Amino acid sequence: MSVPREDQFLGMIHALKSQLMPQNPAVLIQQGDKIIPLHAKDIALFYTENEYSFAYTFAQESFLLSPSLEALSQQFSADFFRINRQFLVNRVAIKDASHHLNRKIMVNLKVPFKVPILVGKLKVTAFLNWWAGK
Repeated sequence: MSVPREDQFLGMIHALKSQLMPQNPAVLIQQGDKIIPLHAKDIALFYTENEYSFAYTFAQESFLLSPSLEALSQQFSADFFRINRQFLVNRVAIKDASHHLNRKIMVNLKVPFKVPILVGKLKVTAFLNWWAGK
């Protein structure tokens, strides 16, 4: 009997994750007196500001959320990457990335955002592997 290779294990893990995780997770947001779902495909990133969590959409709208960034990270783990303590970015929202000071990477989004998004040097390899789909 042969021992499975690392890429075979990764393939099995990915298959299990896709079966266990919802295909299009959503968060509930309040607009006026209505509560509506905001689907992952519409969200460019999640971010924290003054200890509040927000969803920022491809339509450049921000929505206040009740779940923490940690909870959102677990819920949206397949398509979003926890860049740092402030940002959880959708793979589809990334336009490109560039080298920054001290071996950091600056992530450039397809939609404008008010502050630069930096990947710390300790997460650079994990980010690049995730972005490449590994």
